[in-house]
Amino acid sequence: MDLNVNVKITAPEICEVLKELALAYTGRTKATAVEAAKNLEEATMGALEKVTAPVQSAPTAPATPVQPAAPVPPTNPAPVTPPTPAAPAAPVQPAAPAPAAPSVTLDQIKAAGAGLAAQGKTAQLMGLIAKYGVKSVLDLQPFQFDAIAVDLRALGAAL
Repeated sequence: MDLNVNVKITAPEICEVLKELALAYTGRTKATAVEAAKNLEEATMGALEKVTAPVQSAPTAPATPVQPAAPVPPTNPAPVTPPTPAAPAAPVQPAAPAPAAPSVTLDQIKAAGAGLAAQGKTAQLMGLIAKYGVKSVLDLQPFQFDAIAVDLRALGAAL
C-alpha cells in the first residue's frame, strides 16, 4: 500500500525554518536540532498569529481605562502543533459503507485447507482457489475470506 502526503505551506518563513531543521537533524549545519526546532516554533507562532489575528474595527464609544494586570510568572508552554492547511472543498458524496471485517483470518483458511488436503481433497481445493481467480490462498483478498470459508465448510473443513 502506498501512502502519499502532500503539504502546502504558504508561510515562507516556516519553509525556511523547516529546511534548517532538516539540515540540523542530518548534521549539515552548525545549528543544533534543538535550536532549529525552537526557530520552527517561533516561525510557526508568528505565522499563526498572522492568520488568527482578530480584525480591529473602529471604536464606537470611548474606551474606559483598563488597569494593567499584575505580572504573571512564566510557565512552560505546551508544545505547539503547526496548523493543518485546509483542504479544498470537495463535493459531498454519500460515503460508501465500509466493508465488514472478515469473520475468519487467512491463517484459519490455510489451516482448513491443510486439513482438507490431508483428507485427499487437493483437487477440490485447487478448483476452489481457481473459483476465486487466484493462484494461491495467499493471493486471496480479505473481502473474499468469508465466502471461501463457506465453500471450505461445504467441502467438510472445520472452520
